[in-house]
Amino acid sequence: MGCLGWLFRVFVMFTALGIFIVGGGYIVLTFIEAVFFEGTWGPFWISLGLFVAANYVMGWFMHVRWKNDDVDMPLFAFISCTIIFKGINRMFGLYRSL
Repeated sequence: MGCLGWLFRVFVMFTALGIFIVGGGYIVLTFIEAVFFEGTWGPFWISLGLFVAANYVMGWFMHVRWKNDDVDMPLFAFISCTIIFKGINRMFGLYRSL
């Protein structure tokens, strides 16, 4: 299961990274559409929720799975993932050892 588990983790990480990259721009577009063009807020909240979930998954990988490994990631992605991961953990009392 070691190789399949590693492949699954890599697949999940790249999926979360794709949502992070595409979702960030989509959040801005849906927010502008909802505020200035009288659109609905539904797409904004859905894209924001997916963006936060992807950040949480990437933060989990960085802090739990790859804690001692050198993960090369842009500074903005690292900071946003860390803030969301630790914020959700503190808010809901998850991972008390962090």
